[in-house]
Amino acid sequence: MEGGHFSAEIPQSTDRTMRRTLHSIRTLLSTTTNANPHERLFGYQRRTPTGTSLPTWLTTPGIVLMRRLKRTNKHDHLVEEMELMEAYPKYAHVRLTDGRETTVSLRHLAPFGGRCVSEDGNPDET
Repeated sequence: MEGGHFSAEIPQSTDRTMRRTLHSIRTLLSTTTNANPHERLFGYQRRTPTGTSLPTWLTTPGIVLMRRLKRTNKHDHLVEEMELMEAYPKYAHVRLTDGRETTVSLRHLAPFGGRCVSEDGNPDET
């Protein structure tokens, strides 16, 4: 480190590694909020070199949960299961339980949890 130029000694591969590492950290989803740090701070999707980033659960078709905006009474479910067909950066095509297909905002979707443990300790499907 003669002359105090430390950056001249850093290999070129470190630059690529740093970019990939920072991209991974910026796109890491929080399990409690289902959002990455950029979305939580700024409220919009972060652009990447390949376009906008989508969570992995939105990239594959399958069962997702959708928030019910209209409920007739307080005993109605807050969410309902539906089949994700295709997702875009701001909306998704889904198939409802009655067979109809519709478009919904990604803000109203959440990943299907799969298996969880009930209060008595038995694994139940949710």
